[in-house]
Amino acid sequence: HPGHTTDTVAALIAERWNADSFLNLTAVNGAYTSDPNKDPDAKKIDSMTSEELMKLVSDTITGAGSHSVMDPVASKIIKRASLRTFILNGRDLDSVTKCLKGEGFDGTVITHMEE
Repeated sequence: HPGHTTDTVAALIAERWNADSFLNLTAVNGAYTSDPNKDPDAKKIDSMTSEELMKLVSDTITGAGSHSVMDPVASKIIKRASLRTFILNGRDLDSVTKCLKGEGFDGTVITHMEE
């Protein structure tokens, strides 16, 4: 469907399976205030709420080839499903392993207001 990415498909699957967590493996090590590949002043965000994530990605142009930490549709699904979300670099296998073990990792944690 136009207007969303594989992020949305994965979030829908996680919601359908009643998952309690969602790992979003990207090309960067977490969510940033702006694209760190284009903006040298971009600041990494270690933790944020699902509401803050929705606000961060609200201006994202959707569709194939878009470059954002997550598409807006996926961020809404994450909030709706109350999925604790982890954003990390998929090529950093050490961080992925640590995240899966519940250990400290290099990335961003998305929580919900009730957590």
